[in-house]
Amino acid sequence: MPLFIAMTLVMTGCWSRIEVNDISIVTAMAIDKQTDGNIQIALQIPIPSRLSSSGSAGNGTEKSPSALLVSEKGSTIMDAYRRLEEKLSRRVFFSQLRFVIIGEQAARDGIQPLLDFFVRGNTSRPRSYVLFSEGQGIDMLKLSSALERYSTEVIREEEKLGTGLQVMQSEFVDMLSSKGMAAVAAKVTMRKPDPSDHRGPDSNPNNKDTPAIAGTAVIRQGKLVGWLNEEETRGLLWMKDKLKKGVITTDVPKERGGGKISVQIIKGKTKLKALLQGYNVKFVATVRTKCELLENSSQLDASNPQDLRYMGSLLEKNLEKRIQDTVDRAQKLKADIFGFGNMLYQSHPSVWNGHFKDEWASVFSQMEILTSTQVTIVRTGLTNKSIYIE
Repeated sequence: MPLFIAMTLVMTGCWSRIEVNDISIVTAMAIDKQTDGNIQIALQIPIPSRLSSSGSAGNGTEKSPSALLVSEKGSTIMDAYRRLEEKLSRRVFFSQLRFVIIGEQAARDGIQPLLDFFVRGNTSRPRSYVLFSEGQGIDMLKLSSALERYSTEVIREEEKLGTGLQVMQSEFVDMLSSKGMAAVAAKVTMRKPDPSDHRGPDSNPNNKDTPAIAGTAVIRQGKLVGWLNEEETRGLLWMKDKLKKGVITTDVPKERGGGKISVQIIKGKTKLKALLQGYNVKFVATVRTKCELLENSSQLDASNPQDLRYMGSLLEKNLEKRIQDTVDRAQKLKADIFGFGNMLYQSHPSVWNGHFKDEWASVFSQMEILTSTQVTIVRTGLTNKSIYIE
């Protein structure tokens, strides 16, 4: 009997094991709506044999692309996906899916049916990022880069910088299902080559467009209703208390000598508060940030406490304008991208259900939103006086 047990253990194995050589690992997916109503999906699949540093990947050539791009159409995402599987000799694997890029037309027609495929099926990866593109999403996957091996690596590196909006699939689904809140996600677009760029022939040898995160998509009631530009996106990050890093630059009035000052954000904090009087509601955003002075081309002296406080007041006005521009844009779109309605629903559910639930878009577009900012310069660098001061 012991010999039989030993032989059984030796003969057993992982009969359901899937070898790496038998799978196609997907890093990005694009979803587009065609003029005939069909759905087109595209998958970006890295080619392992071409990802080594000794290959041609990353040098900007077109001879040996580092990733395979496959696409197919169908009446639904699942229909297109099954058709696409027939093109591949390996099983599709979504465990490394980083980005889902939704094209503009698909987003304007309604994205909730599209996301059902990810939430319900085995392709779900809650930590993958949701992005929206102007035009076709597949066009973003076709772009190349001189520094990275394929297009989605460029997007990944820009996400790491934290200068734009970062929304994962799980967070995006929560925003869509939350009461009194419009959903937002980063916008990916094409960055045109700069004709004045003199970094050398290897910086962009093919002189082609590259992908870039620039702005934000605004989703109201499951449909794309508009975009925020980069400045408005910064204001949104402030309001949502998600600004990780950044630089604020402002002009100094001519009566104070002119010039500019630039500071780097060290730490920031935003608190939102709802003020309800009867059925009248307004919100107050309190923004506090600490900064380091990086550049001073003005006549202001950072060693002078009065000048330092004046610098802070100029930066406060600049920050208030950025936030107000974002508020104005959101109210014009009638999209509560800040989640004020959700705050009201959680704090006063009976008032929300009785008076605001069905008309919140109109109420939000007319409501008063106050901003209070405080900027403190805690570091002035290696020198206090400006080199422009005689």
